[in-house]
Amino acid sequence: MLAASAITEKYRCPGEAYRITESVHLSRLAAFYSKCRNCPHAPRADGVVANVDDETGAAIVRLPQSSLFTIEGVRGKYLNELTRSNSAEIAGAMASCLWDLALVVPVGVPPSGGHSVEAFERPPEGGTSTDEGIRILAPARPGPCVVLAHDERPSSPDVVTGVGQALRRMGCLVVDVGLATRPALLFAINHLQAAGGVHVTGAGCDPGWIGLDLLGRDGIPCSSPGQLDLIAARYHGGYSRPSRRAGSQRAFQALVPYQAGLWKHFHALRPLKIAWACPSRAVQDVFQHIFRKLACRLIPVETPTRSRSPGDTADPDVARTSLAVRTARADLGLLIEEDGEQCTFFDDRGMIVAPWKLACLLAEYTAADRPAHAAVVLPAAWKERPIGTRATFVSQPNREHMTLALRREQLAFGADGQGRYWFADPYPACDALLTLVHLLQVLSRSDTPFSEVVA
Repeated sequence: MLAASAITEKYRCPGEAYRITESVHLSRLAAFYSKCRNCPHAPRADGVVANVDDETGAAIVRLPQSSLFTIEGVRGKYLNELTRSNSAEIAGAMASCLWDLALVVPVGVPPSGGHSVEAFERPPEGGTSTDEGIRILAPARPGPCVVLAHDERPSSPDVVTGVGQALRRMGCLVVDVGLATRPALLFAINHLQAAGGVHVTGAGCDPGWIGLDLLGRDGIPCSSPGQLDLIAARYHGGYSRPSRRAGSQRAFQALVPYQAGLWKHFHALRPLKIAWACPSRAVQDVFQHIFRKLACRLIPVETPTRSRSPGDTADPDVARTSLAVRTARADLGLLIEEDGEQCTFFDDRGMIVAPWKLACLLAEYTAADRPAHAAVVLPAAWKERPIGTRATFVSQPNREHMTLALRREQLAFGADGQGRYWFADPYPACDALLTLVHLLQVLSRSDTPFSEVVA
């Protein structure tokens, strides 16, 4: 005869392999246990409990669960949704993919990005693997090198600690660049020829959020659909350590060589006034350090850290930047998002410049500078626009597909239609600072106001 406790075991917390009794279930609800938030056994807002299967005793009505994985990375409320623990598990899943699936640029992927995640699989090197992701390594095989960085959010140091520990536990060589912008992290990955990178950041979200931006070899961002789907599948399906040998960690000052590599673009510029706003202190420091030795003048505009829609005229930060352009009689304005990539430009009248118009302007400039690679990469929604340059169109213009298209076709410029612009010199880089300096070079060709140039 079964014990009384075994008869009443009909509850199971999400992600756990064992069942619990009703008393434990109720006590966890009363204590606000973290997994109760998405538990199918918990009461709904109307007080109704999910139905229970008569045969297994398990709930069959599930509440909607929010996924931590977004199109461009991982985001969640700090401690409520994303903690040091599950951030480490996600980083471990990425490291498992680096070992087993080798996150590299796939061959023969169409520009539209219409490929499956299997396109990234390739036979492992230096060992054998199993279906469960367990890697039997060659004795002398070193672990993959992963560059680790974080932003200045208060929750970032806690999360980056767990991520670094998880990467080392998975046998990775961790290169910590500390507080750095996303473009600086991309530079470090290409400079060190690392196998991947992780940026602990909550860019694009409110202050209480945190997340991870994941990058593969050659700085290819992990997006969905794409490499991020592989990592999500490994995270949900489980993975094992590839070796008992732990990885090592060292530091690298990426900002110094990153800024030094930008100086070649700053030459023969007009002394223009630029009203600019950015919530990230790290991005602000890079801009102020670069422009300190230039004739151009930066007029800072205070901007809080929060979620916003770039290009939305009703947004208060957009209105504040537009007013600063008109008040200071600046030559142009710029609102940079926290990631240091996405940006909104304003002309000398304080009007928002449409992304496709700015893309045409920059595409013409880069095509003249690199005539051998005159074609550009643009979103498929711009097919009817008068681009004026031979273009390759991407149906799903996320970071990964845009970067892959630029690398595959060896093109010089790309735009996603959401305020991100890529310049392939020497590698495809999406950087608001690069976008600004190339625009300044266009405006320095004459004394024509920005509003007339884009018209």
